[in-house]
Amino acid sequence: MLDNHDVARPQFGLSNASLVYESVIEMPITRLLAVFYMDNDLEKIGPVRSARPFYIDWASDFGGPYLHVGGSPDALNILSKSFLPDLNEMASGQYFWRDLNRNMPHNVFTAT
Repeated sequence: MLDNHDVARPQFGLSNASLVYESVIEMPITRLLAVFYMDNDLEKIGPVRSARPFYIDWASDFGGPYLHVGGSPDALNILSKSFLPDLNEMASGQYFWRDLNRNMPHNVFTAT
């Protein structure tokens, strides 16, 4: 899940995604679900943001890990019952880091 808020730009790694979904989460803010093949060696992807139910549905088509930072209560409930590998920064922090040169919550990043 990638942040698409004005203050989150520029995003990193997005141009290397094989597929990107964009949808409104809270008018007029959108988030991006970026699908990456693991043969890409990307050192910085993000900023990573929270999960939403419809993005989980789309991500489940690919079977890969779903990386996010928290999520809506509905999204977290769906992930707890899903077979989708769930890498939430809240429980899997070793896969994420914060860029201290950016303001929270637009400062969480990951890599392939």
